[in-house]
Amino acid sequence: MKLKFRVITLIVLVLLISVRCTFDKTVIPGSDSGTSTAAPNTPSPADNASGELTSVKLSWDIDSFKSFDVYIGQTNPPTTLYKQGITTKSTVVSGLGYSTTYYWKVVATLNDGSTVEGPVWKFITAAKSSGTPDGYVIIKHSISTRQPSFVDIMFQVLDLENNGIKDLTTTDFTLLEDGEEISQSESALQVRKRTETPYTLKTVLMLDNSTSLQNNIDEIRNAAAAFINNLAVNQQVALYAFSEKPVLLQDFTSDKNLLLNALNSYNLGYATTNLYGSVIEG
Repeated sequence: MKLKFRVITLIVLVLLISVRCTFDKTVIPGSDSGTSTAAPNTPSPADNASGELTSVKLSWDIDSFKSFDVYIGQTNPPTTLYKQGITTKSTVVSGLGYSTTYYWKVVATLNDGSTVEGPVWKFITAAKSSGTPDGYVIIKHSISTRQPSFVDIMFQVLDLENNGIKDLTTTDFTLLEDGEEISQSESALQVRKRTETPYTLKTVLMLDNSTSLQNNIDEIRNAAAAFINNLAVNQQVALYAFSEKPVLLQDFTSDKNLLLNALNSYNLGYATTNLYGSVIEG
């Protein structure tokens, strides 16, 4: 009898443990572990926060993600797409108005390509006063390295009202490596405005000459001529005609006469239109 009683007791305990098992997280597609928080959460600034600066860092949390789209605006729900496809759980918004209510939300793209939309949060910016703090926002656009020891960074500096700052020099910046300041005399730091950096804008102009456009060849040629006559400074153009395949009419040049003369070779081609192949090869 004692053995049977122990077996019955064991079965009852197993049943009790099974009944008490619960899951605190919701299973959603795209998560690595099989479970994840259902949507973007834990906003900063906190929902209904007030007294925020006109430049504010928005951040949120989610267990598993591929990228985010961030919406912000003065209507609820917000419809203005501020950032698309970012891969960090934060972004900086600048140039906001004083004493203004802003609504924002985050749409997360998961690992399997599906999306999940977070709730709408809001915050209120502070009123403008003599005590309103000054400050700058630095926006990184790109960073690259070159041998033997060059680091090139393209960035933009704005004030808290979204106005560009034009008069900064090297003495306005501090260069850090692994959190430690580097002497400017040893780093040879240089800051140059975009307009002072040499560049060439290269444009490939693809002109469709398939037979379906027989009645539009002159119109396309005239449109291309108008484009060429309005080239920007430091702009070079390569000219192609395409139908069955791309045909180079003129390689990259800023010489308008060469490009206009090359347009004389733009004539009717074949019946097929290999658009994507021509764009890729051209």
